[in-house]
Amino acid sequence: MGKYGPTIKQIRTSKNITLKETYIGILNKSFAIDFEKGMYDIKFSKMLEILNRIMVSPEEMIFIHNKYKLSKLDNIMENINTNNLKTSCKYITKKLENINKTINHNDTKTNLKYMQLTLLKNINLKENILKKEE
Repeated sequence: MGKYGPTIKQIRTSKNITLKETYIGILNKSFAIDFEKGMYDIKFSKMLEILNRIMVSPEEMIFIHNKYKLSKLDNIMENINTNNLKTSCKYITKKLENINKTINHNDTKTNLKYMQLTLLKNINLKENILKKEE
């Protein structure tokens, strides 16, 4: 995936935000320069402060970092038709199978999305059972 510093520099310079405006009180100047060169990583809490300063969400930064492409998992989630989720348990099951083929089960974000779909499937099943009972 690579270092995020060069991506932060790309965003910062495209918005004409100075190094000082971005990092004052967060990182010292020499460390900030080296961070933007990709020589170091920083704590997530500091990254959030920097993103706030340059007015970019973590999701936007990752999207830019990935050369404006969604990850395989994000692509699957993006293409889910919400109407089908509400009406078709088979549709949800198929999406869960697709995700299960591509996911890294050690990744928290991926597991959360997988659990979301599993929950939607279970809610859908319950609603269908209730409708049939009526």
